[in-house]
Amino acid sequence: MHILDSSQSKTLLTKLTIQSTNKDQTKVDNATNDKDKDQTSYIDKMAQEALKIAQNNLKNALSSLSNAKSNSNNKVTAVNSTINQLA
Repeated sequence: MHILDSSQSKTLLTKLTIQSTNKDQTKVDNATNDKDKDQTSYIDKMAQEALKIAQNNLKNALSSLSNAKSNSNNKVTAVNSTINQLA
């Protein structure tokens, strides 16, 4: 068994502390990366959901516009028919 002197003990302790700190930092970095990935995934899902809602709203608006145009055309046809009957 090799016995370390005070200087060697301090050096070894410093190296072990640095290794431990580096491992802890790696764990923190990995956890941060995982959190960032989760957050990005959540944001992507919310953006996709917002896009679906916007597309549906646009589809409904176009349908309403088409219905309004059809109703307007029907009213014009009815007015023209009435005018022709009166003429």
